[in-house]
Amino acid sequence: MTKLLDEVLKLRTLAEADQEAAAEFLANFMAHRDEPEELDAETIAAIEEGLAQVERGEVRSEEDMAEFFRRRGA
Repeated sequence: MTKLLDEVLKLRTLAEADQEAAAEFLANFMAHRDEPEELDAETIAAIEEGLAQVERGEVRSEEDMAEFFRRRGA
């Protein structure tokens, strides 16, 4: 069991109302976890600009990207 899950299981020690609130939160998460994330207008615009850059051929080589991530320790 992970440390985080072990901490979460301590919810059993909370007051009943707090346990109920946590259970409702988790139930809502589980019910909607497969739904797509809603994107705001700024994010959609950034994605569209990125796609337009690809269409214009404005892309970096794999070597450039590997160097970019290497410099950042990734």
